[in-house]
Amino acid sequence: MQQSIKDLMNSILQRYQKEVKNAPDWKDEFDFLKNSSNPMIASPLTLFGCSLVTDGAACLFLAAEDVAKKFTDTPIRITGTGQGSAALSLHDRDTLTSFIATKEASKQAYFFSKRGVITIYWNMEKDFGRNCNIKK
Repeated sequence: MQQSIKDLMNSILQRYQKEVKNAPDWKDEFDFLKNSSNPMIASPLTLFGCSLVTDGAACLFLAAEDVAKKFTDTPIRITGTGQGSAALSLHDRDTLTSFIATKEASKQAYFFSKRGVITIYWNMEKDFGRNCNIKK
């Protein structure tokens, strides 16, 4: 179950009271988020502003085919997309070894593209060579 910022503030205050420590005097949620309990991770992102499932960075340059050809001889064509969402917290998941949202998004993308994993793999081998490191 995900906690609201107010719930998180209250649980921290209760813990401080149990441990007989001087409790922080946050005025509101914004004051709490500016506090040292929410340290800077990478400017401008703070701890509570970061997703738990991030492990890197990515960028997508999306352009019309004629524009993309100005940047590369082999543009990648997007033939299908999908979207999925699920519980972020681990304790709300049925399994810890797969992402339900990712599976749902891929099913949708394959459906809309009218292609499957094998077709996509074969096209990548054809376009990029046999060393593309994608498993069937």
